[in-house]
Amino acid sequence: METEKVVSEMEELPKTIVRRVVKDKLNECSPDTDITVNKDSLLAFSESARIFIHYLSATANDICKESKRQTINADDVLKAIEEIDFPEFVGPLKASLDVIEYCRLPVILLVYVLAPLATMVSN
Repeated sequence: METEKVVSEMEELPKTIVRRVVKDKLNECSPDTDITVNKDSLLAFSESARIFIHYLSATANDICKESKRQTINADDVLKAIEEIDFPEFVGPLKASLDVIEYCRLPVILLVYVLAPLATMVSN
């Protein structure tokens, strides 16, 4: 008889990504040491991250509903991070979001400004 899975496959985080994130952080913390991560610890990291995501998304959802909106935005997530007592994550997350937005700017410029201009010039 097969044992029933506790977490559905839809909710599982990709193991390769979890392994990469853990190994990268461990290498950053201890660059001179090659730390091995066994299967059970990867499962623990994965489950911890999944639970954190559920908790954070539920809190962000509550914040969104309090604002009488149906779409969670980045500000809701930032407020939720503060509300669940991880304010030290807000600064680095804002910085990451700013970098992502800055990298998207050339694509937005290309799609919405330059492409229509090119069409006008060719006509």
